[in-house]
Amino acid sequence: TVPGRVTLRPGVTSSVALFDPAVTGVDRRYVVAGTLPWIGPMSQISEEERPPVEVHYILQRPAKTAGFAALPLPGGTWRLFQTSSGGGLQMIGEASAGHTAAGQDLELSAGDAFDLTAKRVQTEFSTRRDSSRWVATAAYRVTVSSAKDSTASVEVLEERRGDWQVLDSSIPAERVSSTRVRFRVRVPANGETSFT
Repeated sequence: TVPGRVTLRPGVTSSVALFDPAVTGVDRRYVVAGTLPWIGPMSQISEEERPPVEVHYILQRPAKTAGFAALPLPGGTWRLFQTSSGGGLQMIGEASAGHTAAGQDLELSAGDAFDLTAKRVQTEFSTRRDSSRWVATAAYRVTVSSAKDSTASVEVLEERRGDWQVLDSSIPAERVSSTRVRFRVRVPANGETSFT
């Protein structure tokens, strides 16, 4: 239901507010997506990779609350703004999202961070024959650097289909699903953090 009346004219795009401005909690996440091949043989990589550090915003919409959280949201484009140092609004990103049911958090990917960078290097690689298949073992070092004035928490995700496991890690590896593992690192202001 759209409040009030709206006039739709032929050939003209109209923007209509679906609800009044609302206040909600927002979490910002920094994510580095891994570069392992999803399927097929793993290979030896000699070059340093520089995956982007993505910025994700999660708009909290707790179930059983009124207003913004109680409404189903149609899919479309979202524009993200924050207050600038001068007090005005400045656009910080744009993202697309699918339909979102009432009470479901909304996650928006707003592009890549410019003040966080990541490097990924394969430090070891070997293969061996194990009965009827080949088994590959690889080691990596991931370094996340920050030019921010504050500490940043970054999630490094690795995904791989099939039979795989993390044999050793310098920080805890969290198995999120059968195909995904997550590493959480804290990067100091104007510094860097590495893990293997």
